[in-house]
Amino acid sequence: MDHWRRILAGLAPIELPTAVDRRPGAQVQSLGDTGRVFETVGFELSEDVAACFKRLADEWDAPVAAFPVAVFLVLLARYCGTEDVAVRVAGGAAGAASASTAIAAGVVLRTDLSGDPTFAQIVRRVQDAAAAAGEAGEVPFETLAEDLRDVADLDRLLVIDPQGSIRYSTELYDAAAIDRLQSLFAVLLEAVAAAPEAHSSEFELLAGTERQQVLVEWNDTAVAFPETVPVHRLVEERAAAQPDAVAIRSAEGDVTYGKLNTRANQLAHHLGAEGVGVGSMVAVCLDRSAELIVAMLGAVKAGAAYVPMDPGYPADRLAFMTEDCGAAVVVTDTAHAALFPAGTPVLLIDRDREMVAGQPVTDPDVAVDVSECCYVIYTSGSTGRPKGVAIEHRGVVNLVQWTVRSFGLEPGARVALCAGVGFDAFVWEVWPALAAGATCCVPAEAVRVSAPALRDWLLAQGIRGTFLSTPMLEAFAGLSWDGES
Repeated sequence: MDHWRRILAGLAPIELPTAVDRRPGAQVQSLGDTGRVFETVGFELSEDVAACFKRLADEWDAPVAAFPVAVFLVLLARYCGTEDVAVRVAGGAAGAASASTAIAAGVVLRTDLSGDPTFAQIVRRVQDAAAAAGEAGEVPFETLAEDLRDVADLDRLLVIDPQGSIRYSTELYDAAAIDRLQSLFAVLLEAVAAAPEAHSSEFELLAGTERQQVLVEWNDTAVAFPETVPVHRLVEERAAAQPDAVAIRSAEGDVTYGKLNTRANQLAHHLGAEGVGVGSMVAVCLDRSAELIVAMLGAVKAGAAYVPMDPGYPADRLAFMTEDCGAAVVVTDTAHAALFPAGTPVLLIDRDREMVAGQPVTDPDVAVDVSECCYVIYTSGSTGRPKGVAIEHRGVVNLVQWTVRSFGLEPGARVALCAGVGFDAFVWEVWPALAAGATCCVPAEAVRVSAPALRDWLLAQGIRGTFLSTPMLEAFAGLSWDGES
């Protein structure tokens, strides 16, 4: 047992999908001593592959049965992204010709495939592993797995019979994953037979049609999108097409697309009159609300880039961001004005409402190229000071078009604004929704941070899409959901 301990110490389990998926009519075998249920899938060697392996066996002085095992080990290494692989081998057919290196039924072969070896080198390593197994002595696999549990996880090992089958535990592996492995094995067998002198990394794993699909069809993602249109023009077009549709829904009431565009235009004209234009930065520090979206839209309509700032940030962080980005003005409200140092130029959206409302309601005639900055998002600063990242209009428009196309956003669909307002995901929620004519729904803060309350609100509002943080998703997973939700 000490010999086996040295051979198998530190062996990591292979990583394949593990969900149980029992197929009707599958061949089932129960191991009487463990009670574990296994299923078997078969494979065949084509005439060309069988002839190649027989020829190479003579040339390399190796048993023919070692060749399917070697190919299967290559497959596991490539598919699982590891160089340290092992299998159980059914029967004794895969050992070398001499009795000293024969393999007992159920023995484990551990092989090191580091260094991108040629197939000849891999076969030799399989023979060496067989010799090491022979020296270690025959031990029932169940005893081996139990006694070595402290140094290696042997339960996930797949079993290969070189005569034509692969066996796996239905408790540990998904049938679809094994079927996928089986199809790749068939491709790899042919690839090895076609070029046995090649290195492990050079063997093709994808069949012709699948290779075409993965490398060509799935990568054919080029689509036409309005490269010359800044993102606010998409919202203006939507407002012209459906002025009475609801753009924003919150506890304060509904705001239509027509009203949103009008208020953003007035803000943009006011900002322009104050010297804000292309190349300017407008900091926006407001709670999640219709006013926040008006400020974002108004800033880009004026030709500036907006810089979202979460009112929950510490005052020193807000002050740093304001100075760092060179904000021409901070759009905020009286509730948050004290967060900024004295002397910071501010526009208080609630106090100055009447002044802004006196501006024209027409779309500003400001030429904004798609190469201009649309917004600046700041990193968390966990590794030092926060850093601002400038995003151009063309990138936002590309995101908008992809999101609308991929998620099927349509006029009237409802998108919840759940992401943090200073987080890049908030961009993903707002701009595609407005460009598609959807309704941005604003949850109350108490609802947004409570998994049960948010679940109920999302279902009641008929939300089509939103962004949720990983902790919230984990909390959702622990909640009960009806069949339709």
